[in-house]
Amino acid sequence: METAFDKNSYIPNLHLISPINISTLSDSIYSSNYKVNIKPSQHPKETSYIKQEHDAQPFKSMKDIKCIANYYLLHDQYRNYLVFICGINFGLREWDLLHLRFKDIINNDNTFKVGFNVFEKKTRNTRITPKNRYIPINNAVKQAVVIYLQHNPNTSLDDYMFKNESRNSNNINEPMTRKGLEYVIKSITKKLNIEGRYNTHSLRKTFSYQYMMKNKDDNRALYKLQKILGHSSPEHTLRYIGLDKEELSNAYMNLNLGIDYTLME
Repeated sequence: METAFDKNSYIPNLHLISPINISTLSDSIYSSNYKVNIKPSQHPKETSYIKQEHDAQPFKSMKDIKCIANYYLLHDQYRNYLVFICGINFGLREWDLLHLRFKDIINNDNTFKVGFNVFEKKTRNTRITPKNRYIPINNAVKQAVVIYLQHNPNTSLDDYMFKNESRNSNNINEPMTRKGLEYVIKSITKKLNIEGRYNTHSLRKTFSYQYMMKNKDDNRALYKLQKILGHSSPEHTLRYIGLDKEELSNAYMNLNLGIDYTLME
């Protein structure tokens, strides 16, 4: 007759029971560089089916953000500096960002406006009640504008803030194109060896991600960001900025069901 299994007999010391001497395992098994004893794959290129990642990433590191800004300034790329700073501080979609003029943020007496309204192109015909989005002008933007104007003294209030500097533009007052902005973002990440999937959408996503990081103690921060971005749900906003993936990853890493914590002491 089979002996009844008594689970309580395994509970008192809460240590793992193993056919090997588990106490000989070192803390190195918890290191990302620890190598297990297993035979190599006969089909190394064969993987489980997964969805290819194409979504743009935000710039999550403040060090990377400062490096990009400093590079533009040190190499006299003042337009690129301006569009980068405005992009990550305004959180606008690329079309709305690139079509800003200096008169949108500066008064006729040459003082800065407190903020400005944008009638966002993407949501003009999709919202039940179309409305403007109000964008406050912070000190980082003011600083970037002043630096740009110091090095471009012939600028007019009518000028687009981020002018097309291609050879075909002939110095005409035209906004930077989406393709141009794409090149600016991809070239700087390559130049500074910033790894990841970055494109024009990364500026708006950086605004969103950094907003959440700076306001994570505010229990209404997600609701506020959802309203700022015009999203339909908090889940949409979390997916958009990539926080849900981080939080899910942390949940997995912190679970550790069945681990013997005495080995980590």
